[in-house]
Amino acid sequence: MLLRALFPNHEPVNEQHQQQQPPPSNHVPADVGHAGPDQPAGGRNEVGNRAVPPAVDKHHRPGEGGSELIGEVDAGTIAGRRHRVVRAVEVNVSGFATIPEELLWKICRDLNAFQLCQARLICRRWNRIIGTSSLMDKLKVRLPGGCTLRSNCEELGVLGGSRYTRVVLDRCMILKPAGWWPMVSGGLHTLSLIYCNVSTEELFEMLKLTPNLRNLTIGVHFESYEIFKNVCPGLRTLALPHVDKDSSLKVLEFIRSVGKTLENLSVQGGDDKFWTNLPEEFEKVRLKRFTCGIKDSRMLEKLLQTQPSIEELILTGVHDADLELGKTLPNLKRLEILVRDTLDGKPLLENLQQLEHLKLESIEFSKPELNVNWSKDFPNLNSLKLKSFDVKDWKKFFEECPRIKNLNSLQLISVDATTKITDFNLPKQTLKTLKISNCKFPTHFTKQLLNLYPNLEEVSLERTADITDAIVQKLCQNAKRLRSFSVTACKITESSVEHLIDHCDALEKVRIWNCGTIPHNRWQRLRKHRNVQVQYKV
Repeated sequence: MLLRALFPNHEPVNEQHQQQQPPPSNHVPADVGHAGPDQPAGGRNEVGNRAVPPAVDKHHRPGEGGSELIGEVDAGTIAGRRHRVVRAVEVNVSGFATIPEELLWKICRDLNAFQLCQARLICRRWNRIIGTSSLMDKLKVRLPGGCTLRSNCEELGVLGGSRYTRVVLDRCMILKPAGWWPMVSGGLHTLSLIYCNVSTEELFEMLKLTPNLRNLTIGVHFESYEIFKNVCPGLRTLALPHVDKDSSLKVLEFIRSVGKTLENLSVQGGDDKFWTNLPEEFEKVRLKRFTCGIKDSRMLEKLLQTQPSIEELILTGVHDADLELGKTLPNLKRLEILVRDTLDGKPLLENLQQLEHLKLESIEFSKPELNVNWSKDFPNLNSLKLKSFDVKDWKKFFEECPRIKNLNSLQLISVDATTKITDFNLPKQTLKTLKISNCKFPTHFTKQLLNLYPNLEEVSLERTADITDAIVQKLCQNAKRLRSFSVTACKITESSVEHLIDHCDALEKVRIWNCGTIPHNRWQRLRKHRNVQVQYKV
């Protein structure tokens, strides 16, 4: 069981929009070495970033909402290289000595997580400014899986005095934390313990020694549910990756006990008896987000009728297009569903004008004239994700998209456009995020698609045969605001790296995986030219 607790002694915080405050003038930094005021701070001078979500359940995303702002710092990388002095940023800092700290803080406020990690290396003063809690909230440190945490271990050299506010411990062995945890816990407000080896007594001791803790994500067994019912009276989020027959009654009791505060629930597994009895436990529950693997559509409808407050619904088991979600859930803003059926004349997508995010998988329309009128049916969409989706008329589809005024993200997965080749010379559109994965697109189709979106800031291309250096060149020449570029298992070479260097002045992050060998000097040139965060894997 994964628990995420918001402790009742603290006001809940929307972490994505948390108000940031400049550092106080009397702010005293933790020890960061013996460097002078304008010399690189010693001790922690090389940082590796890794995008690995802490959630175990793939359908449950704790704290979703700030993923673009929060970066993960791999503490194993830091600890393994802590005695090497690497000047990741070469800057003449003498000119910054007279700039007021409040102005420097405002500059740093607009940096992303990777840039903040780099800027901390410039000098002790910058490290102190970035060390304020409001800026450190953009960073999350994740200790390497399988490490042992004890007094004087190498990882504590990273955590101790670092002022991180978010820590993820994944499969770590925790020994006698009472003696060393206070070095880490003073500034923590978010802690994730995923399948760590720690006794219940020591875990409670850690929680007592974390006075500012607001968010706790933890994996436990249901044998402990009585204990955690008392420890987490303000539980807001509960993820149950697998409910078996033997534990179903305990699960129902636990849901009832935390029902007054529970807002987000994710349940996979469960037999018919569990799902039949669950509505009775929902009397005091007012869910905002619900993820479930229920397979019986009638049981699902009965369940949803008790929760008209749901704003986000993710269905992994029901594939029925006859669901009338628009009538049952008037507040629904996000819908993710896999439908193994045609939608012609079916009520699934009716009365959903309030939707902001829509993910549809494996939906087909048997008659072209019954295609969705996207701008009329979903006028408030921010993001649209289509998987194995049969589009009869691509030109009509792309004509509709700009009429959805808030649409800024489009993701196409396993879509085949080879048999529906068409030219669509349309006005430019304002989409900011485009993701293409495992699609079959002719070259000229892909080029037309990229030409539509000059304002792209994030692009991800995966396992699509048509993606070549020429496509990347077209993208780079067209998308002058590109900040993040990711490509996986596509036919690109070092020429694509050159295109990124030549054309993408706003670039912040590049990820290229399984695309063949690219010479090391190209990566070095990209890093030096743009100070870009680079992730590369052959």
